[in-house]
Amino acid sequence: MDKKKKDSIVVPVNPLATATSGLNPDAGNLMPPAIHGLACEDSVKSESSVDFPVSEGLCSEVWDVVGDSWTIKSEIKDKALNLVNLLLEKYKVKARGVNVVGSICSNQYTDDADIDVHIILDLPSESVTALNSIRKLEQERLFRGVDLMVGGTTHPLEFYFQSNIYSDMGSCGCYDLINDKWLTKPQLVDLEFDPFEEYESSWNEAFDFGLRVQTALFELRKNLYRHGAISQ
Repeated sequence: MDKKKKDSIVVPVNPLATATSGLNPDAGNLMPPAIHGLACEDSVKSESSVDFPVSEGLCSEVWDVVGDSWTIKSEIKDKALNLVNLLLEKYKVKARGVNVVGSICSNQYTDDADIDVHIILDLPSESVTALNSIRKLEQERLFRGVDLMVGGTTHPLEFYFQSNIYSDMGSCGCYDLINDKWLTKPQLVDLEFDPFEEYESSWNEAFDFGLRVQTALFELRKNLYRHGAISQ
């Protein structure tokens, strides 16, 4: 039986796995200024979902192979940047950078995974959170008549403001849409990789660690109470 079909559940991106992927040495600065200026939402966001690896490389509907790397298709780039400019004009802000992140930057994307476009702003995180809330409410009206699907792809564009310039570095990959280069290499895992086994192991380790912390805190409280340092 095809292991992809044994369970339809997808799991969140594992930050521990992506953190070790490293930076592309040719990428230059982590977050070079792109569209300079002010500008919105922070790192409180849902991660993309990943599936079993579906190919040896990235999604061919979204990426073009160039040598041993990938660049985003020009049609998708142009459409995304046009809509980014629409958002910037709407909210009177300017962006420092525009990144594509999430599972679409790996070979663990789902059939309908979003093309997550993060717009980096220089506003405080509270302002960014508020602006994202407004954008979410207005998005249907703002993009009325605009198809967020590009060409023949089944992967819709999804936009998000953020202020933390480093949070994208923990994604499956981080692609600078302005300068057409990877800030963090795309994550490619072996075709035999099973995310359920990976995350089950991570969960068990975290759970065991939590139990040890809980036990240590209980012992500390008991000793403090015994010596009169705290009241019950």
